[in-house]
Amino acid sequence: MAQWMLEQPGARDMLESADLIVPIPLSRERLLQRGYNQAWELAKHLAQASGRPARSDLLVRLETTHLQHRLSHDQRHRHAARALAVRHQAADELRALSLVLIDDVMTTGATLEAAARCLTQAGARRVQALVFARTPRPTLEPEPQD
Repeated sequence: MAQWMLEQPGARDMLESADLIVPIPLSRERLLQRGYNQAWELAKHLAQASGRPARSDLLVRLETTHLQHRLSHDQRHRHAARALAVRHQAADELRALSLVLIDDVMTTGATLEAAARCLTQAGARRVQALVFARTPRPTLEPEPQD
């Protein structure tokens, strides 16, 4: 999957211009359930291929009451805004850095947006995102004609 991500237009340049690669964190419960963080696995491979360091200890997931995939678009954005934070000890390390967020799937972009906001508020100069897949945007059904 990481190799496929690297082959996408602009991906290698994005990674090579970054100071640091940062995966989206999982909740503790989800990590225990799954046994691994898929975003961290991708980030490690992308770091090795690009020669850039990756850190999984900068962002932390705070709220774990809802699984994002079960929420509506608006609910996802509200939930994601409260669900992530930069570890207090890591804030000084982020100042003026260019970061690439890594996740496996983007649905509405709420989690990536919340993570980017946290990182820029902590001092990151630039935050970009690279994902393996994007769910299709919902299509509006045409109104039936009488």
